[in-house]
Amino acid sequence: MFLLDEPTAVLLPDEISALLDICRRVAENGCAVVLVTHKLAEIKKAADRVTVLRGGRVVARSDHPAEEIDALVRAMIQGDLKSLDKSAASVLGMVDGGGRQASETATAETPSQEAVQIDGLTMIDGQGVTRLDNFTLSIGPGEIVGVAGVEGNGQSELAAVISGMTKPSRGRVFLGDIETTHLSPKELTAAGIGVVPEDRHSVGCVLEMSVAENMYLNRLEGFTSFGFLRRKELTQAARELMTRFDVRAVSPEVAFSALSGGNQQKAVLAREITLPNLLFLLAAQPTRGLDVGAVAAVYGHIRSACARGAAVLLISSELDELIAVADRIVVLYRGRIMGNCAADSSERERIGAMMAGQPQ
Repeated sequence: MFLLDEPTAVLLPDEISALLDICRRVAENGCAVVLVTHKLAEIKKAADRVTVLRGGRVVARSDHPAEEIDALVRAMIQGDLKSLDKSAASVLGMVDGGGRQASETATAETPSQEAVQIDGLTMIDGQGVTRLDNFTLSIGPGEIVGVAGVEGNGQSELAAVISGMTKPSRGRVFLGDIETTHLSPKELTAAGIGVVPEDRHSVGCVLEMSVAENMYLNRLEGFTSFGFLRRKELTQAARELMTRFDVRAVSPEVAFSALSGGNQQKAVLAREITLPNLLFLLAAQPTRGLDVGAVAAVYGHIRSACARGAAVLLISSELDELIAVADRIVVLYRGRIMGNCAADSSERERIGAMMAGQPQ
């Protein structure tokens, strides 16, 4: 038996197709293949039979999955594919087209207005390896720029530098006319920069603190008097924010560690996206480990921030999500930008080539 658990998560588009072809050939040669995946396009191409799990229980089976995709969607999400927006459908690998509505879609060109300017960011690690190499990018107000690439090609370093967690070896970052390159995370928050980190447990929250404290972690001073926390006011404010962002917990006073991964991510997003002066949102892998419903909620709130004029840099290893949500996409390979293009499914082959290190 050949068991594969989400094997396409870090593969290039062409590699995904090749892997599914290999699975097909292995099965035809008499070996049983078990493919664990949430992407229905992969199921449609490769599977003979499908079992759907939801909440740890079997909720559906199919002996003809390619012909019963709609039924499988209903079993997975308790809804149909037509009811999903593009960001949620992209999680299932079942979306065509890309970007926001046609009237809003940007081209791959540099914006005429610049909310954020990243100029020549370079980061060399302690072993002398260049992890980020002359990264230069402008983002306009109300624009979502996606960063694509196979994981390990400088995305984590880019997020760490912009969020103030790591100092660059060279280069500068500007928010409007203000240089933010060497500001601390607290100073970045004050400047209007929200950060949804790649690792929410390590740098995005304090698990032992309450949900309420975590949801206002970057501005708790607004709930203090003479050094004491006004817990009643904090709890009420957090309860209202939880309702608005559908963060589900028994109470705002329970430990943050008691929340599911999806609710933790929505709570972190709620904290960062409700900054009163939000001008720029850095979202690094914001939907990793989330179910379809949570993904739709996260991207809905990100779009709302854009509608209010915030610039967004969206880093994700999920190309389908970037195509569905972003206005344009830049591709990182070994720390360098290989090229950029509009976020559209017609550019998938070109993006895949750049992800493999082929400049366009």
